[in-house]
Amino acid sequence: MKKTLLITLIAAFGLSYSAWAGPCPVGDTLADYISLFPSTGCTVGGINFNGFSYSNPSFGGATAPPASGVDVTPVPSGFGNEVGLEFTAAWLVSSGGGEDSAITFTVSCAPDCTDAELITVGGADGTGSASVAEGSTKPPDLNLFSANSGSDIATFAPVGSFTVNKDIGVVAGTDGDAHMSFVYNLFSTSSTPPPPIPEPSLLLLCSGLVALVPLARRKLRRKVSA
Repeated sequence: MKKTLLITLIAAFGLSYSAWAGPCPVGDTLADYISLFPSTGCTVGGINFNGFSYSNPSFGGATAPPASGVDVTPVPSGFGNEVGLEFTAAWLVSSGGGEDSAITFTVSCAPDCTDAELITVGGADGTGSASVAEGSTKPPDLNLFSANSGSDIATFAPVGSFTVNKDIGVVAGTDGDAHMSFVYNLFSTSSTPPPPIPEPSLLLLCSGLVALVPLARRKLRRKVSA
């Protein structure tokens, strides 16, 4: 009985630990993030990122990189108090070609997010263009835009969670190339977030199993005395 209870407790605590959102991994692609973090997400500096999606429609005879060709790197520091994600890919076109990529993900902050920053590294020759535009499905209304190598920042009233819609557009004129290589999404919170906690249902399960231990001991004593 004791052995069974011990095994059950270990399994329950293992489940509760797995329910926590762990740190965002280094060296994974956007395809990995889409498949690995559909609900629980992963964290960078206490900010949770989840619900990743990607589309790359082709136009002008060029096709944007697939999700497996977009590298995602957590940015834990180095930009003041902001943390976030870096998206890296070869968005590159020439001779009138064009690429368009749309990346969507949800940001959850503890306790709240207070600003968002977009940084891009790219460029275009002649009449070409390379830019990233971002909005949100609900407040805050980001309206972030950066062309070539540049940045844009939006501050807003504290909000716990929102979804970012990112559009990466690269169009080459007839007189040169256009490219976008790095796109950074960075966020600030209103204070240092608390440590993650397991889901309530798993907490209740674990506490209930712990309460069974004294009962098992009493039953064992009765058997021994008998």
